Amino acid sequence: MSKGYFIVNTYSDTIANPVKNAVILNPNGYFGSDTRDAVRTFQKVFSLSQTGAVNYQTWYKISYILSAVTDMTNSIYN
Repeated sequence: MSKGYFIVNTYSDTIANPVKNAVILNPNGYFGSDTRDAVRTFQKVFSLSQTGAVNYQTWYKISYILSAVTDMTNSIYN
């Protein structure tokens, strides 16, 4: 399993809860059709090009949302 896969999966699990229509994946170590479809759904929800690939735009949006969710959670619990 690649490091990138683990990071994307961890980020997607954190982001999925507050995102309407989020697709929850069962990790299997592969970037297969389910992952591609989930990425496309994410891209559609956030008005990104729906490529199904975690390109720069998509990675930036994932990072931005994760940061916002983390900051919000920290402000509530700290």
